[in-house]
Amino acid sequence: MKHKAFKGALMLISGVTLLYHGYHLLSLWSDIPSQVALHVSDDELEDLGPKFLLFLMPASSIFLWLLLGFFGRKPESWNYINLTEENKHIQYASLR
Repeated sequence: MKHKAFKGALMLISGVTLLYHGYHLLSLWSDIPSQVALHVSDDELEDLGPKFLLFLMPASSIFLWLLLGFFGRKPESWNYINLTEENKHIQYASLR
């Protein structure tokens, strides 16, 4: 029971954090310059890109979260070391 409560709390914290950052990005969108720094090396700006790329990290985070959630529902699709019929239930339970 504690494991589910802890997992739920982490999901809530992660969701609230992601929503906060999305809201913050959208609320400041008009103040962000049209070109943002993509790469800085030795205090030198090396590459610029369009500001919509700022959505790339949150979008990739959501995609990876959904992908890992999908594979977490199918524990047999993971690659386990020393998986046998006797210990597969323990291994599958440890994934969740």
